[in-house]
Amino acid sequence: MKNPSTYFSWGRIVLVCFITASTELMWTLYNTYVPIWLQAGNPAFNLGTEANVTIGFGLGAFVTGLILTLDNIAGLFISPVVGLISDTTRSRFGRRKPWIIFTMPVMILAFILIPVFVMAIPADLNGQTAKLTPYLVPFILMLVVMLIAYAVIRTPADVIMYDITPSKNRSMANAIANFIGAGFGVIGAIIGAMLFDVNPGLPFWVGAGLSAIVVSLVAVRITEPPLAEIEPGEQNTLSPKDTLKELLSLPKESQRSLVFLYLSVFFSYFAFGQLGSFASSYGVSVLNMSVGDSGMLYAAGGAAFILGALPTGYILKHITRKVSSLIGFAAFAIMGLVIYLFPNQNVVWPMLAVGGFLWALVWVPQVPMVMDAVPSDRVLGSLEGVMAIFRMLGYILGPLVGGFVVEKFGNNYSNIWLVVVVGSILGGLMLLPVTKGEVRAEV
Repeated sequence: MKNPSTYFSWGRIVLVCFITASTELMWTLYNTYVPIWLQAGNPAFNLGTEANVTIGFGLGAFVTGLILTLDNIAGLFISPVVGLISDTTRSRFGRRKPWIIFTMPVMILAFILIPVFVMAIPADLNGQTAKLTPYLVPFILMLVVMLIAYAVIRTPADVIMYDITPSKNRSMANAIANFIGAGFGVIGAIIGAMLFDVNPGLPFWVGAGLSAIVVSLVAVRITEPPLAEIEPGEQNTLSPKDTLKELLSLPKESQRSLVFLYLSVFFSYFAFGQLGSFASSYGVSVLNMSVGDSGMLYAAGGAAFILGALPTGYILKHITRKVSSLIGFAAFAIMGLVIYLFPNQNVVWPMLAVGGFLWALVWVPQVPMVMDAVPSDRVLGSLEGVMAIFRMLGYILGPLVGGFVVEKFGNNYSNIWLVVVVGSILGGLMLLPVTKGEVRAEV
């Protein structure tokens, strides 16, 4: 395969990053407000000063967690298949880009419609779940459509960057990707907090508009590199059988490292999924924040993550990816434990800042470790597709377990931080047997 440096430039990396960033913007708004809409109107869900103005479906924490994960299940099947097929896609747009430019409009349309069905709920039916079927069914359908589209887009969008980036630059490239993606997430949280009180649909509609503009520009300006020959002869066209054969024929050390790396990915998203799904619920029910202000909890951690992303790229020039990840997992576990023990805003805000900053030590090297755990770049889409399975499983089981723990033990949202602690510890432990995944020599 031709050296990725033939097509590599930092300007191209920045442009590619905006694809993922636009989906991150929508994802942040989704995770902030959808859980609240699902639970608003339920007497057990404390909305503080917002109790009489926020309309919702009146569901419990466990059912909410279930709904937030059922639509992700499709991603377990979609992401790996798309990753594999994108390795073999041949079109005038390239291998990865067709999956993005034809799916993003669907995701944006579903995102626009999500708040429409909530805002249509009559005030006198607030929280009366049994009477809200005409609104709840299309609402959930839009959630499913959005998450399916996200599952399709995510793998090709991520893999484009690694297609054109040499191993030695992958950690910094991923640092830039995380910096830009998290930046859009924080912008989304801040915009959402400001616009929600004006109109609950505005954060979604403004976010959709910004995403449409960004993706349109990226679709026009990014051209994929010429398709390099992977192997001569019959292997120019890969099949699932070819890919499976290659993965099974990897050196034992690479296979073992990949297994534990994927498990670590799972537990990282298992832990972080608590914040994405329940941070705003924790803010309104435990810290007595308004719905709009509760979105700033995610923004605080996200802003700190942004500050930590680029420095982590430089740090990884001096320490191994494995050591970086272990430090990050330990820091996130400590953050969760401290917030659980001291549930007040004077503690929560600074701990989210510290935890978010050091979480970059986990996520910046995570994908490069998977890509470089194998000796060849031939099937990067397939590797990313398998990684997406574990990522999705973490997002599925994390909120599900979190919602169960909340509801089972007194409807106390402080319990999500215990799940964060457990997930972070297990994520770090999974890295201990890993021996592959550091920067490899370019051939």
